[in-house]
Parts: sequence; C-alpha cells; structure tokens
Amino acid sequence: MAARTASFGQYFDDCMARAYSWEIWSVAIVFDGGCDLYEFFGYFRINLISFGKQLFEGVLADPDSLGDIALDLAVPRYFSCRSDFGRAPSTVYKRKTGTEFEVKRTHPAQLSGTEVPLERLNELYPKCAGWSGWRYV
Repeated sequence: MAARTASFGQYFDDCMARAYSWEIWSVAIVFDGGCDLYEFFGYFRINLISFGKQLFEGVLADPDSLGDIALDLAVPRYFSCRSDFGRAPSTVYKRKTGTEFEVKRTHPAQLSGTEVPLERLNELYPKCAGWSGWRYV
C-alpha cells in the first residue's frame, strides 16, 4: 500500500507540473473570474487532477473543453477553492508508514507555453467564458 501511495504521489506531482502552463492558468482566470498564480492556481490544478485522468488529459489537450465539461458535471462555480485532494497522498502515506512522504519534485520554475494576453482570453476560451460569464474589461 505504501509503495502504491508513493507512486500515486509522484504521479500527482508530475500532473501538477504538467498543468503549470500559461494556457491552463488562462483558463483558470476565465473559469474562476480571476486566479492568482501562487495559491488558487494550485487549487485549480488539484481539482483538475481530482476529476480523473480522462478529464485532466482532455483539458491539457484542449483547455477550453473545460467549459463543456463543467456543464456536464455541474461543477461548482468556485472550482479552485478545494485542496483536500492534493494532501491525500502524503496523508495516507504518513498514516500507513508513520513517516513523511518524500516526492521528487518536478515542478517547473516558470509556466510553460506562451503567455496569453488577458484581452484575448474570451476569444481563445469562449466555452469557459460562456460558462463562467467572465469578460475582460
């Protein structure tokens, strides 16, 4: 169990790193009506991962698809406010082994991809903007 938990913890960390991109941050801004890079963007990525591999990979491939998915899943308006899932691997590991979980961090120092100007977010992510009602002003 501890080995599987550690493996999931590493996979989770790798997913967090993969979603650390300008495109996903841009969708988070549109989807949640604003999203600071340090705290709420982390919660946003945690929630993307918590919805499962298919949704996560789909959003990485087509970030605007989150607008359609949100309607199908009846996603709460403030998508990025829950972070419990992000603590699951370390909590379970500590309960099973009595020791702290050590993850080989893969988190990049900078967002990957190309910066997206705020004034283009509605144009680039219309499904998410339509779902959230977000408009750049």
